[in-house]
Amino acid sequence: MVVRTGAFERCPPLRGARHGAVPAAGRPAARGAAARWRGGRRRPGKLGAARPAAPAAAAFGLLAVLGLAAPTAASAQEDALALRCAEEAVEAGAPEEVRAFCNLVAQGIEVIQPRIGLAATGGNPVAGTASTLGMRLGTSPRVSVGGRITAVRAGLPPIRVLGSAEDLDFFIPAIAADASLGLFQGFSPAITVGGVLSLDLLASAGFVFLPDGKGFEDSTPFHWGAGLRLGILRESFTLPGVSVSAMYRRVGDVRFVSPASRFDLDDITNLSIRGAIGKRVYGIALTAGAGYDHYSSDVAFAVAPPAPSPLFIPMDGFENDRFMLFANAAFTVLVITGSLELGWQQGGDVVPGALPAPDFDAEDGAFFASLAVRLTY
Repeated sequence: MVVRTGAFERCPPLRGARHGAVPAAGRPAARGAAARWRGGRRRPGKLGAARPAAPAAAAFGLLAVLGLAAPTAASAQEDALALRCAEEAVEAGAPEEVRAFCNLVAQGIEVIQPRIGLAATGGNPVAGTASTLGMRLGTSPRVSVGGRITAVRAGLPPIRVLGSAEDLDFFIPAIAADASLGLFQGFSPAITVGGVLSLDLLASAGFVFLPDGKGFEDSTPFHWGAGLRLGILRESFTLPGVSVSAMYRRVGDVRFVSPASRFDLDDITNLSIRGAIGKRVYGIALTAGAGYDHYSSDVAFAVAPPAPSPLFIPMDGFENDRFMLFANAAFTVLVITGSLELGWQQGGDVVPGALPAPDFDAEDGAFFASLAVRLTY
């Protein structure tokens, strides 16, 4: 596919057939979005910080540490994108304003990748509760199925037109079908103390809806996820429910196209870790929690300045980390639970170098909300 937007008519598609270029000696062949550029050109290898390890039982302490470390873990990625912009601008003989605009597009990628992932993930993996399901009678597992609608406040810097000062503000809605299955009842070391080391299987699937009018072409990527929830305590008359969960998720490819820039996010993955605590108060189930998300995707973006040729910047394995907080309020009638969730995700890092959009703040956090209904039996 060729995007007919001025200078982009000369660009090869970011997605499509892979060229059969021979990689340079000692260098692995490019994959993902980076492999979709001009054949025969040497591609950089995968960059990024090490993947985070799974949490131990001290969930909330670990989540806090990970949240504080998140900006540092991802900082090398923004530096790498800025360096690529500088290299491409020098090679193309582009003026400084084009290099700055390239940095701005890189900033938009750094900001939007976690927001798309957040729309698919939300906060609490099992809406309205921090307790594991456990078993009904004997070895018969308890099952929960439901639906969820999530909306995330998001934005992009002014990357549609070179020299524009108009930021792009929008919401990213998503829908999901969620399911959980009790695998292990856990231990009960004392009266009213149960669910210790209980275990649930988690699964989720749905769609993210990106705004067509803002430049997104693949506007409804599919997402799915699977994981486990480990119970620390199951809620009782005297104790709250406490649990830790981890889920692996994938989101379909995303493409943004405008007259001055475009980018692809391919193979978006997310490792989401959540810790939650909850207790029923006067019939309302209140849950609060914290989370850590690690995002990764192959990235390729292009800038079409009023210069002889566009700038192309590919990177495999672009990574991001975010810390988040959430709170639920839920009400149950018989076996049906309705839940409202509000949450916040931390902002990103500023891409180093000149940025021609002083009003856009990449470090701003994002609020999100979700409504969910689930059936437990």
